[in-house]
Amino acid sequence: MSCAFQWTTKVFIIYGVVGTIRLLAGTYLLVITSRKEVGTYLGFPVFRVMSMKFMACNGILRLSSCQERNNRFCRKRDEAYFMSLLRTVESTLGLYYSYETDLTLK
Repeated sequence: MSCAFQWTTKVFIIYGVVGTIRLLAGTYLLVITSRKEVGTYLGFPVFRVMSMKFMACNGILRLSSCQERNNRFCRKRDEAYFMSLLRTVESTLGLYYSYETDLTLK
């Protein structure tokens, strides 16, 4: 069995990091990829999250050998289920943030 790995580079503008999640196949980073300024609070700009994206943090390491890729195939069904849940998070509307001030209720 031959293993070939092709590197694909995509460039994204990232406006913020929402968080990380660890799944069976690795760790993912949830980032803000689109935003809209919707107003100000205490004189500071407030942004609405327009889109988010999950990005694999260690996918390259996990695909380093044929054996690892075969093991990943066994976990793909579970991974697909969790990723479908995460796609729901990606499309969640109504998230707001500010770089300069805390918007949470204390």
